[in-house]
Amino acid sequence: MSYFRYTEFKGVLEKLDSWINRKLRCHLLYGGVRGR
Repeated sequence: MSYFRYTEFKGVLEKLDSWINRKLRCHLLYGGVRGR
């Protein structure tokens, strides 16, 4: 049971990580172009 919960948590973390990376990349690309 704990192993299943761990893998589920890991999947959620990976989704969150990819989402954060995408947001950061967009912010760096478009924020840097605007010169803020």
